[in-house]
Amino acid sequence: MRSNLTLFYDSLTGNTTRESSPRRVSSVFLIDGVSYQTSFADILELDEYKEQIGQGRFGVVFRRRHRQSGIELAEKVVTKGATQIEKYIETEKELWKRCNNEYLVNHYGAIETPINVHLYFELLDTCFRKIYDKLKSYQQYEFPEVILAKLAYSTVSALSYLKNHHSVIHRDIKPSNILANRQGQIKLTDFGLAKTLIDSKAYTRGIGSLSYISPERISSGGENGYGSPADIWSLGILLIELSTGFHPILEQARRPNGDLVELDILIKIAELDSPRLCEGSPVLCNFVNSCLYKDPSERMRCDSEEEFIMNVCNEDMVASWLQHYNLC
Repeated sequence: MRSNLTLFYDSLTGNTTRESSPRRVSSVFLIDGVSYQTSFADILELDEYKEQIGQGRFGVVFRRRHRQSGIELAEKVVTKGATQIEKYIETEKELWKRCNNEYLVNHYGAIETPINVHLYFELLDTCFRKIYDKLKSYQQYEFPEVILAKLAYSTVSALSYLKNHHSVIHRDIKPSNILANRQGQIKLTDFGLAKTLIDSKAYTRGIGSLSYISPERISSGGENGYGSPADIWSLGILLIELSTGFHPILEQARRPNGDLVELDILIKIAELDSPRLCEGSPVLCNFVNSCLYKDPSERMRCDSEEEFIMNVCNEDMVASWLQHYNLC
């Protein structure tokens, strides 16, 4: 097991920078059913939003305005280079062309240059990593179960769509990839690490956010493969973190001096018993714990009608909660 962990750890790479691109390049954008021939001259910087609003392993995100439609949008800039980044770019572009679901962020188009690929998306107001961090800054941390249920329902719905309609596993479920807006909508984003399943399995270890990665993705990236239950594990870890205010893996992997080492995190995921949620209502605990069996075949399925996500709050309640706590 440790040799597998070391190989997996050694495979982790990825970096990106942002550079300007020729303004003569253009592409067709589809926004709210209307086509626009769009060049960089039509992507306007906003004086109040010159800094990036997000950053991932391969790209940085900026807030822009589309000149012809007048809408604000998110611009993700990915710099070409290593083979791994090229694969990321192709995966993002291809899947966003095919996918259309109310629980996935809308994709408007892309502009590609010899240096960068600029991907343009529906702009939501915040992500659940920022929501979590803001709540942690308050005197008392509290995350309502009805909001957790709505988040879980939206995420499971998106995962079910990807699996059933496109045979795709997301592979990077984490708080920063689940977005929300002031209207209370919750949507999944980022297809950079998504993988098409072969006979319901993926066979590459891939990468992603280590603290949310499932045990089988560490040890079974070869012959045995893994499937959509890997995303369900990530959702379970995420829900424990948001529910309690503490990450169940990182808290155990942290060294006495406070440091976190990636290989330590992988070892904890592979060797420790599954995390369990014991705080909250029985229906919440049952749902979360059903996501976190070590054996993937025992986990909740994407299309399961679990009680916890069948009685979710409406978007108005999410919007009121976000506004009340000034979370976006």
